[in-house]
Amino acid sequence: IDGINKDLLEKVTTRLQSKQQAMAVYNQKTINEFYQEVPEEISKELKLQGYFNSAIEPEGELTFKNRKWNENFKVKLESPATIRSIDLQIIGEGAKNENLVGYANNFPLKNGDVFQTEKYNSAKQNLFDLADAQGYVKAFLAVKEVRINLKKNTVDIILHFDTGPQYYFGKTTFVVKYLSHSFISKFLPYKEGDIYSSQKIYALQENFSNSNLFESVAINPQIGNSQSQDVPVEVTLIPRKSKRYSLGLGFGTDTGVRASLGMELRNLTPYGHSFKTDLQVSQVQNELDLHYLIPGKNPITDLYDFGANAKALDFKKGKSKVGQLGVGYITSRGNWQQSMRLNLQAERYQLEGLPYENSFLLIPSFTLSHSKSDDPLKPTDGHRISVNIQGALKYLLATDNFIQIQIDGKYLKQILP
Repeated sequence: IDGINKDLLEKVTTRLQSKQQAMAVYNQKTINEFYQEVPEEISKELKLQGYFNSAIEPEGELTFKNRKWNENFKVKLESPATIRSIDLQIIGEGAKNENLVGYANNFPLKNGDVFQTEKYNSAKQNLFDLADAQGYVKAFLAVKEVRINLKKNTVDIILHFDTGPQYYFGKTTFVVKYLSHSFISKFLPYKEGDIYSSQKIYALQENFSNSNLFESVAINPQIGNSQSQDVPVEVTLIPRKSKRYSLGLGFGTDTGVRASLGMELRNLTPYGHSFKTDLQVSQVQNELDLHYLIPGKNPITDLYDFGANAKALDFKKGKSKVGQLGVGYITSRGNWQQSMRLNLQAERYQLEGLPYENSFLLIPSFTLSHSKSDDPLKPTDGHRISVNIQGALKYLLATDNFIQIQIDGKYLKQILP
């Protein structure tokens, strides 16, 4: 395809490739039909980019050579159409809304700009999104016209945006077994009386889905069920199974045969408390890990962790028995997570040929981690990096002084599909 610049050629090629991929059968008939439609497809794409006056002509005939079909097309372009005028009006109950009026006064499309359908549609969608965030969820375009003057190669845009009434969040009711409504209410990203927004309904769905507490979530905002502009919201939640077990078996060069058994007890109380335990056994190391987890003030991001750990090591050059009690506070913000812990650790150990010794440590620690993946359940691309700092001082309930900094990183990249 000759006669168009690189950017236009990429857009035209993408359109033609999509049409080609949609072909169910490849034979002489369908291939001929495809090439006969190429000029029309090129013209359609050029019009989307503002080129309403163009001519597309085939050069030569369709040929088959080196196992490829070939045909050349020549495009003759005139200048793209430009925007001559924009008549954008905000009408209805939100006609004086500062955010909508401000957007209208700074509309992304300007007189003299090249008219492009994608930018035009995007500008309209932004207006609807802004109206939705302001509670005008039934807004519509009372007038929507794009007048194209082919002779003058200009475009006139007419948009009369009717906001309709402004809606507010009404009472939110929950249909859920066992869990306290006061606890569930902490997941709400809004309060009764706030301006209604579909975006906050989506945020509510995400809050429940990401909490790992519920098997299914159904949210029903009841818009238009009455003359009131308050929107009641009904939330139906099905908690996840109360018990979860895991079992593992493996072999390591340093541990020999090893096995693990885990158990998680969910929703032990109406406030989302849970308990997790993990037992690992091998020829040289046995460990039991216990955690009682309590959601914080914001259960979406905050978690209290009360833990206990017992570990026994039996290597050729030494033995050790360690007991640990601790409390931690974990907060998450986007892809970042931080953890502050305070552990009380007692250890009795013996190095080869030496008598047993005891240590007693009060260990504060801080961990900061960042993780990102393409899928939280079955990731194929992502990373995780964490930095941990911990230590102890003799004058703070410890028999030794130490400080430790540990940096860990993981990178995941799928090589084969």
